[in-house]
Amino acid sequence: MDEIRNFIEYYTTDDSERIKMDDTLIDYMLEVYQPPVKQVSFRYDREFDGYVVRRSDGYPEFKIYSSEREAYTKSFVELGYEVHVG
Repeated sequence: MDEIRNFIEYYTTDDSERIKMDDTLIDYMLEVYQPPVKQVSFRYDREFDGYVVRRSDGYPEFKIYSSEREAYTKSFVELGYEVHVG
């Protein structure tokens, strides 16, 4: 959105046209923008006999015991994550 605004400001000399284009951009973004889906995956690790948890938001992966998976899964679902178990 910032790149488009910079483009509009650079190539538009008329203030009223610039404002109209900026309003149109805001309306468009509010209509079509959806925040990225937060995802988390639980991958079974046989050597550890537990799961490796990896989140899509850049948080470092970590390991949990098999007995903890259900509680973690429930917590992530409550936080709005899309959960993948494998």
